[in-house]
Amino acid sequence: MIVLCHVAVRCCVPPDYSTSRLLHFTRGHADIKEVFADLAVLVENQDEQVDAVEENVEQVVKMTEQAGEELMTAERYQKSSRKCTLMLFLIVLVGLITILVQLLKG
Repeated sequence: MIVLCHVAVRCCVPPDYSTSRLLHFTRGHADIKEVFADLAVLVENQDEQVDAVEENVEQVVKMTEQAGEELMTAERYQKSSRKCTLMLFLIVLVGLITILVQLLKG
């Protein structure tokens, strides 16, 4: 069987090819096959990384939307706080004016 395989190879190969050229070709073919296998692994790993990046981007979008909502809520609280502070200041001012008027009359 080995002889038949060897004979088949010799029939398909031009007569000027030597055994070393065939070995060189075979090694080159094996190297190319290994490069493509490595490339397939790299592509698969990059696919996983791209999926992770995509998931992170989706999370960032959701968190950014939540942050916007929280900022709007904080702005409402701040406006409300300003109103309360202004009202308290006016009440204290009116009280002080009332006390000063009473002291000046008395």
